[in-house]
Order: sequence, then C-alpha cells, then structure tokens
Amino acid sequence: MTVKRWIDNIFSGTSTGSLGFGAANDPGDRKSGFDFRYRIPGLHNGVTLYSDSYADDEPSPLASPRRSAISPGIYFARLPGLPHLDLRVESNSTELFAGDQGGRFFFWNNQYLDANTNKGFLLGNAVGRDARSIEARSTYWFSARTTVQAGYRQTKGGTAFLAGGATITDGFVNSSVALGRDWTANVFGQYERYLIPSINGLPANAGPQHNVSGWLQITYRPKWKLAKANE
Repeated sequence: MTVKRWIDNIFSGTSTGSLGFGAANDPGDRKSGFDFRYRIPGLHNGVTLYSDSYADDEPSPLASPRRSAISPGIYFARLPGLPHLDLRVESNSTELFAGDQGGRFFFWNNQYLDANTNKGFLLGNAVGRDARSIEARSTYWFSARTTVQAGYRQTKGGTAFLAGGATITDGFVNSSVALGRDWTANVFGQYERYLIPSINGLPANAGPQHNVSGWLQITYRPKWKLAKANE
C-alpha cells in the first residue's frame, strides 16, 4: 500500500482487469455506499426515515441511483393512539431499476472472483442476489423485557439470475416474556411459502412449497457481581 496506489483506488477511472490480470497498477475492486438517517421534526423523534445504498461501479450511489442497490425504510417508534406499538417497513432491492442485469452485477468481479463473499458465503442484505423485497414488522411492548412481534416479508427474485425467478413469502411471530428477575423465555414461529423452480427442480407451473419452523429459548441472566475484597 502506497499513497499513489491509495489515490488510484479512489480516483482512477480505469476498470478493474482492463490492465491485465495481476497488473501492479490495477486500481482494485472498488465499491461505494451512501447511507442516511433522518428523524422527522415535530413528531417527538417518533418517526425516522433511513436508507442504505450501494454501488459497484459508480463513485457514489447518488451518481447513478438506477444502477445501485437501495434499501429504504421508515420506523415509527409509536403509532398514534397506540403508544406501546411500533412499526418498521423496509424495501430492499439488488435488482437494478435500470434493467435486470442478473446475479453477477453486484456480487462478482472478473479479477476478484470472491467479490462480496466470505469463503463462498454472500455478504450484504438478506434480499440476496438480483431480487427485491418488502418487509414489515411491528412490536407491542408490554414492558422493556416482555414483547410480542409479528412480521411479514416477501422476496421476488429476478428471472435473469434464476430461470423462472423466485418468490419467497414469510410470516412470523416472535415473543419474549420475562419470567421473574433473571429468567426470560423466547418463542418464535414462522410459516414460509416459496416457489423457486430452478432450485426445486420443478416446472414453472408447479405449485409452491411450504414449511413451518419454530423454536423455544430459555435464558438465565444471574445478577452476580465480583466484589473486591477489603484489604
């Protein structure tokens, strides 16, 4: 790493790989992001707008939003007339608004083949490659330790990446209950409906698949303290 290589990595207009594989002056695999969070004034910090965005071959997602992955959302800390109920709605997209480029636009590079992966595991948003999703979840707060949350998410995969596309729909309920001072019980249940012909080996007109999952967790947090002995 030198100052010149650092400057080339940030400001160079040369495409990765155009100088030949392993070239010393290759600028590297460059990516950019732009995130923001804004609390709407006059609502007692009750509503927050936010967005994460990511670009693979642009100096910033702001320079070309139609060629960027964008994940906007809105969070209501409390709903009108329901002070114990919050609501979060998010939408995520790794499918370009300029046109479907398949699953290799953001997550592959002709020089750095691992790109956005860690030993083959995809990094980034759970929407995955070449897909769009909408998600909503709401939590009712009985107390700081006792809550009930319900949520819904649907993900649509692009046909340029998976033949026949993909549709995954989830609905879940997650509850946390305080059992005294030191014990907490968590219960989770989810119903999933999905249709991914290229993975399931099904014809495009085949019916969707279904599954149900859940778990129960008991947590014990003792209020132990390490006291320093008096000398």
